[in-house]
Amino acid sequence: MLCCAPEFRSLLEDFNPAALEHHAGSIMGLWPDNTLAYMNPAWFLFSQDNGGEPDVSMRWELGASISSAIGRVLLPFYMIVFAECRRAGRPWEHAYECSSPEMFRQFHMRVLPLSRNGELLIVNSLHVERPHDPSNVSPDCEESAYRDERNQLRNCVNCRRFRHAVDQDRWDWIPAWIEHPREQVFDALCPICADYYLSGDRQPPRS
Repeated sequence: MLCCAPEFRSLLEDFNPAALEHHAGSIMGLWPDNTLAYMNPAWFLFSQDNGGEPDVSMRWELGASISSAIGRVLLPFYMIVFAECRRAGRPWEHAYECSSPEMFRQFHMRVLPLSRNGELLIVNSLHVERPHDPSNVSPDCEESAYRDERNQLRNCVNCRRFRHAVDQDRWDWIPAWIEHPREQVFDALCPICADYYLSGDRQPPRS
């Protein structure tokens, strides 16, 4: 394990080290304070494939807080989930979207408590990958139709759609803006994703 805090290795003794290191999805280990204790090679490969390097490796090395990598919109959700997994000592599973400009991608997350002290292992696996449905893809759009009175774009942090400035119930998938990010883009949740994340059913059951 090339990127693992020495004290964290003993917590992974029940796992096959080769399986963790060769897992196709990104895996991270967290200390009780949500700082990074382990990242498998796929963590860095995913970042590289999605244009995150070298920034990700520089900003989120061992000992960095994972909370700084989670957008403010979803940070309360994940902090509650991690805290409840630690308290209950039970795994939790979750599906989330992280699409590329060309492909619809849905991932499966497993949060595994490792000890009563609060260490966690978080495993992300690609569950669905397919080309976007052409009927759901908007062509290059006029930005002025999506910028609000403050000249800001609102982008859903889960499905990555953009909110129309006039018809604010309309959220469009615009791949060109994902591939070539615009300025003044702010995180948000579209109504469908808000219902998904803010529902109590998404949080771990209390014991």
